[in-house]
Amino acid sequence: MLFEGLDETSIAYIALSRWLPGLLTVVAGGYMASILFPKLQQNARRIIQIEEKKVQIAEEIVQGFNRYIVSWGRLIQISNLEQDRALSEEEAERKNGFVLERNQRRDALLDKLKLCQLYFCEGTCGAIGRFVEWDTSQTSKYLHELPSLEEWRSHEKTIVGLIKNEISR
Repeated sequence: MLFEGLDETSIAYIALSRWLPGLLTVVAGGYMASILFPKLQQNARRIIQIEEKKVQIAEEIVQGFNRYIVSWGRLIQISNLEQDRALSEEEAERKNGFVLERNQRRDALLDKLKLCQLYFCEGTCGAIGRFVEWDTSQTSKYLHELPSLEEWRSHEKTIVGLIKNEISR
């Protein structure tokens, strides 16, 4: 053992038996306090920041989906009117505005959905990818070929549900 052969009154014995354990405790405690704890705190802050970002993206996606689908609805509605009769100049301008609005809202939604690749799991990203592919195929269809708004809502419900499950864990 460490203390064999040492006189109990010697400085070496006293240093090893009384001071060394305290010194080791101070060194180990200092290491934990100066290196490990800051790393643990940094990791905890990073996890919190990621979770906050996921919630922010989720909120923006919910709003973006709704705005995009409403834009589609407006565009479909005025296009249906156009099938019944010629649009007035004001209505034609409004329709062009609806087209621009729909395109802007689509771009904004797709940007937010793209961010999901950084923060959400493969299952959620897969559903998003399928929606984007499906939605892209809708943009070049004629009015009578377009699906109902409920199909957009169905995709919205699926994606928002997956995102909601991830942020509520």
